[in-house]
Amino acid sequence: HMHVFERSGRGLIWATRGDPLKGPHGLLQADGKWRLEPQFESVQPLSEDRAVVRVPVIGAVPPFLSGAVDPEGRIVIPLERRGLVYFKDGVSLSGLDGKQGFIDKSGNLIGGRWFDRVDTAAKGGPVRKVTIDGVIRGLAPDGTIVENPDNGEIARCANGVVVSKINERFEVRDALGTLTVPYPLERQFLHRWDCKQPLAVTKDTNWGFLGTDGRLLIDPPRFDDVHEFSDGHAAVKDNGKFGIINLAGRYTVEPQFDALAPTVRGLFRGKQNGVERIIDAHGADRPEPKQARPDPAVAFQCGGGLRIIHANGSSGLSFDDGRVLVPPVHRAVTCFREGIAWLPDEAERRWCPIGTDGQRKLGKACEIVALQFQETARKTLPAHGESPQLHIEVIVPIIPLDIGTNTPVTQSHDPFGSSVNWTRAQIDYVLGTRQEPPPNRSARIRGF
Repeated sequence: HMHVFERSGRGLIWATRGDPLKGPHGLLQADGKWRLEPQFESVQPLSEDRAVVRVPVIGAVPPFLSGAVDPEGRIVIPLERRGLVYFKDGVSLSGLDGKQGFIDKSGNLIGGRWFDRVDTAAKGGPVRKVTIDGVIRGLAPDGTIVENPDNGEIARCANGVVVSKINERFEVRDALGTLTVPYPLERQFLHRWDCKQPLAVTKDTNWGFLGTDGRLLIDPPRFDDVHEFSDGHAAVKDNGKFGIINLAGRYTVEPQFDALAPTVRGLFRGKQNGVERIIDAHGADRPEPKQARPDPAVAFQCGGGLRIIHANGSSGLSFDDGRVLVPPVHRAVTCFREGIAWLPDEAERRWCPIGTDGQRKLGKACEIVALQFQETARKTLPAHGESPQLHIEVIVPIIPLDIGTNTPVTQSHDPFGSSVNWTRAQIDYVLGTRQEPPPNRSARIRGF
């Protein structure tokens, strides 16, 4: 039994005469001789010139030792009592006794210590977030503990209002630097504020809105739930019932609906005493709005020079210049996000990740349901599932519903099959081969 070690042409490959899952594995040369004798229970392909390996230790906690070998098959990170994942950006996530940390390519523990929790992705720079005694700090590449890299200004409005992030909370100041909200605010999603309409914020799990002047529309926030403002009005949940407020924070429709969500052109879809209604911002009944089918040229554009392509009822990915990255032989496919796209693997009954080279992404597990979406979808979808309208700027699901039962596919008897069917139906709708879009339950839209 053999596994990939590297693709550079050195001729080395992981091999075992034993169990293909448990080994022992060793590195076999092209001439059939062992470069590294079989000894490892678990092996990985090279990632940034390091291949993580593991040997079992019966009765120990954890029950294994982990290390890594270099492209020549030399053990360059000694086998020790701690976990290793795979190397990316020069480090591997590591863990020991419930703590987390980072190991560099020489096997050193960065910063010389373990942390309560670490953030594996260094977004926007080399400093990574780590948690020390419940406080989020930054870990520089040289191991120095610095300020939380997420801290700092995240919005500056033309009127001088500034929103800054400080240790997972937010403060708001006016043009003179004076606090306009006397306590820190919380958030759900990270968005940059365009300062053109009130922004949904939380305080002690209660929802409210920050006005464009930097002051709360209702102080303190008191709502159970909210939707974003649309055309000057927002649906809010107050004491278990939904109503509609205006930009001044005053009700134009008193709380009376069991469910309520914005649809299109200033209208809202609500449910009251089991009856569905379409109303305007002042509660007057209106006819069902019609929505134009999305333009395939826009819907299938992934950004970054890639787009979703189709042939004979199947889909794939290509570059804008026509070069094919993933042949159109799959029932469904998603766009890339953070370097990963998802393809359904019918044999494994899983959605499996691929990298920007079009190959299976090593070190990341396949999933039953691919909950992949683009930034544009996060900004344009309504917050609640009562609205059947999907403002499609991308064609991948947020939380797909089983087409047959109208329930989330994670509760279906066949989550994988249902999610593939949902995504295929969405593609077919955009292509015009399906009359109606599939049902969906969209993600919440929040403040920062």
